[in-house]
Amino acid sequence: MVDHKPTRRTFLKRLTSVCALGVMASFNTSVAFAKQVGDALSRIKGTVIQKTDKFYEDWRQGMTWYVRKPKRYPQTMVLATSTEDVINAINYARENGLKVSIRSTGHSISASHLRDESVMIDLSQLREVSFDVENQTAWLQPGMRAQEFQELANAQGLAFPTAHTNVVGLGGFLLGGGLGWNLQKWDISCRSVIGAEIVTADGKLINVNENENPDLLWAIRGAGPGFFGIIVRYHVKMYPMPRAITKSAYILTEEHIPMAVSELEKLAKEKDINAEILGVLKHSADIPGMPKEGIAFIVMVIAFADSKAQAQQILAPFAASPIAEKAYLKKVDRPHTFPELFEGQLITDATAPDRTSIDNMWTDRLGEAVLKMVDILRESVSKRSFVITVWGVNPSKRTDTALPHFADDYMSYYALADKPEHTEPNYLWMDKIKATMDQGFSKGHYINETEFVRYPEHVKQCFTEEGWVRLGKLRSQYDPQGLFHTYIGYS
Repeated sequence: MVDHKPTRRTFLKRLTSVCALGVMASFNTSVAFAKQVGDALSRIKGTVIQKTDKFYEDWRQGMTWYVRKPKRYPQTMVLATSTEDVINAINYARENGLKVSIRSTGHSISASHLRDESVMIDLSQLREVSFDVENQTAWLQPGMRAQEFQELANAQGLAFPTAHTNVVGLGGFLLGGGLGWNLQKWDISCRSVIGAEIVTADGKLINVNENENPDLLWAIRGAGPGFFGIIVRYHVKMYPMPRAITKSAYILTEEHIPMAVSELEKLAKEKDINAEILGVLKHSADIPGMPKEGIAFIVMVIAFADSKAQAQQILAPFAASPIAEKAYLKKVDRPHTFPELFEGQLITDATAPDRTSIDNMWTDRLGEAVLKMVDILRESVSKRSFVITVWGVNPSKRTDTALPHFADDYMSYYALADKPEHTEPNYLWMDKIKATMDQGFSKGHYINETEFVRYPEHVKQCFTEEGWVRLGKLRSQYDPQGLFHTYIGYS
């Protein structure tokens, strides 16, 4: 067993790789001013911030990764440093008639963790991890960040389908499903969760696995921010580290997008299971080296291979396709480490704090949807708004997860705001996308990238009808008094 407790220095080093640092800086600089434990919460060893504290608003705003801050105000915020802190905070809330919300790292676009007059329990400081290399498993806490966990795992010869964005915390990522690296081979990330330790509404710490409380194991595999408990440790299946990760990227101008879509529809069906295909629609003006007008289509193909020869074989069909021939810019067959993969995502991740709305869909008509989105993207308020597509995800059709199978391909769309007054125009732009994609394109939604505030009806559409009913029954069983906040728009 290999244990790791990352240092604060390591944590901050990871944060510097994205422009979200400015947001997090507000969070970090508030530490010196936060009011420490008060009499009523004296059992908690972590930091407690009350609504009446002088620097409460600095803390509240720092709890959300995005520049846009919702006007929701918890009564108390608890920065837990241990499972005991979590238990004590839950007991405090229950004894004082307050509801509980949970924050792992604050990446929810709807800021689900910020609720009025609640006790918000922050888990971002719970970041311990231990590896069982022989059995290829790991225990990790919810505050562990994607790149940090990946690098620790890689040092042990292991890998995991972490988030593509390096500072995303694995707690909320896994609870909501998790669309991670090497999607087709490793499946949606929550399907690698084999157990957990959960603090329930009555303040008890329980084990969850296939033999103990298996109904909760089903729930934590995709329930998202409406889950009725606090996961303080995940037990996950790990995978052998690919030894020859290789990436090819092709950028096409707008006139070649129909061709690229047609080719990708064929290539996605025939590709090797170790290949991941990502397509990004962006304004050409937002890509260095591209023409200043029109929409560009970035096609990235990543081979998670074990040898150079295998990687070249996986990528060869793309190199031989018209996509490569017509590419305005391209970089082909470039070896990558996982840190380099994370860095390559900055073409979309660097804008993350400025996102004002996100939505998504599972679809079996991805090619048609991309062509529709070209025209819609042209009308976006900001030239930095973009669309991400994942081709040939082909997730498993397992029924032992709350997250269901809706379709084999995925699309998500991101509205950026250059100015505060762009928020409402962005929502109107997203409304247009919704109206278009509801015309037979969308088969369902993915809860980690769903806009709850604008589209609360999408929450139920992240589950099957049977799954939604089952979650409701489990909530009544494990949280009969409604201590935990459920999804925004549903409580």
